[in-house]
Parts: sequence; structure tokens; C-alpha cells
Amino acid sequence: MSKKKLSLMRKVMISVIFVIVGLIAGYFYYKYFGCKTGCAITSNPVLTMLYTGFMGYLISTFFTS
Repeated sequence: MSKKKLSLMRKVMISVIFVIVGLIAGYFYYKYFGCKTGCAITSNPVLTMLYTGFMGYLISTFFTS
């Protein structure tokens, strides 16, 4: 494979790993700290996981740029 493809694949893998870690962290945050009613993000496990997965992606951009 060419260096460009390897570089791109490395960037994608880092982003995917950070998103997965963010999703897992979001689930555990919901399970142990999330509120049951009243909170827009933390009252729903799917929203919590999506939010933290997106935050994981944003953090991964610091490592892939």
C-alpha cells in the first residue's frame, strides 16, 4: 500500500477507536451518573452515548491532524 493510504487508514482507525471509547464512556456515564428525568442529554442513554461518541471524535482530531 502507498504511504497516503496507510496514513489515511491510521487516521480513520484512531477516529474510530476514540468514537468507540466515547460511546462506552457515555453508556457508563448514563448508568452511574445520568439523571432519570429532567436532563435533556443524560436522561436518555442513546443521546448520552451519541454526545460522548461525538466528543470522542472531536478529541481524535487533535491526534490525527
